[in-house]
Amino acid sequence: MSLLPLDDYGTRSVGIMTCDRDLAQGPKQAWFATLAACGGELGLLVYFFAPAGVAPDGRSVRGFAAAPGKPGAWRQGDFPPPRVIYDRSFCRSGEERRRQREALALLSERGAVPLSRGVGGKLAMRRALAADPALAPYVPPAAPLESARPLLRLLEERGSAFLKPDAGMQGCGALRVAASGGSWRAEGRDAGNRPFRLIFHDFPALWRWLRRFTAGRRYVLQPYLPLALPGIGAFDVRALVQKDGGGRWRLVGEAVRIGAAGSVTANVHGGGTAAPLREFLRGAFGDDRAERIVRRLRGLAQRIPPALEASCGRLAELGLDFGVEESGRLWIVEANPKPGRTVLRMLGDEAAYAAATTNPMRYANHLLRLKLPKPVLHLPIVPGSRAQNVQEVTS
Repeated sequence: MSLLPLDDYGTRSVGIMTCDRDLAQGPKQAWFATLAACGGELGLLVYFFAPAGVAPDGRSVRGFAAAPGKPGAWRQGDFPPPRVIYDRSFCRSGEERRRQREALALLSERGAVPLSRGVGGKLAMRRALAADPALAPYVPPAAPLESARPLLRLLEERGSAFLKPDAGMQGCGALRVAASGGSWRAEGRDAGNRPFRLIFHDFPALWRWLRRFTAGRRYVLQPYLPLALPGIGAFDVRALVQKDGGGRWRLVGEAVRIGAAGSVTANVHGGGTAAPLREFLRGAFGDDRAERIVRRLRGLAQRIPPALEASCGRLAELGLDFGVEESGRLWIVEANPKPGRTVLRMLGDEAAYAAATTNPMRYANHLLRLKLPKPVLHLPIVPGSRAQNVQEVTS
């Protein structure tokens, strides 16, 4: 792939936004190279950038692009605003979220369009799904954690409750709270994904600790669902759905995620493992029940994306997490608009992993073939201009 004329940069470019810490090692990440190679095959310029790389006026973006004809080499420089933004930034602080929003606003003013949008947090996602009568029975009841009384009432009625950040990811900050023999127990993973287990002798002490633990973050309160099996522990089902090169939703891969011993969540980033869906379900539920569960899961995976798009706007991919009780009852646990692909690689499903990595570029190409709004800015090619300030960086 050779460098394109600047006009083509403006009409055939995809900017992949990531965080500074990820961009610093960007050229070393295999998935960066895979996305760039797929984009090149489609005639796209693909470059990677962090919010700090967007110029204050939004007229240029500093980032990395693959060097043409030189595998493993990258060009670092200033590029015109992308036509499509693929947001893969995972914010860990309010300041990072502020910089992300400002960068997206600047680029949108220059005509950039998002490949996909967010779903507005876990509570907003649940409201959108519950609005569909066919999905509502599978959506667990949930409410914002705003005071001690609803939590105490839930503990008195059910014995346990589950709390997680409204904007959390990878199981960080999720915890189970339970009442047991006159004491109160909190166990889960902190913001750094480290496991903890604490005992409190009265509810006021528990609540004081919870206020410190959740300070500055919006939390979701819901009943603790029995999503574990004897001898196995916590598990869930991850289904990855994406739009393909024709803009159609496809089920790309599915797997069971099994939590680490003693974990209250099944996230693989907390030390969990993965298993093939049918093989696991047959061993746990028998052949007939397993097949019924698989059919129901796939039906839900087909219905969820359009239900969310009706509320949130255009989406490109979703990581759908389902819980399965020992009785076989299904719950929709999560719909993540920035899904990972690790579980597919853990299963050794290289075909699904390759499709999961390249589908976003194929969908971006589909969007670029549509009549998107014209870019606000077409910079002239001027020798020595910022837009031509490019240097090679090797990995």
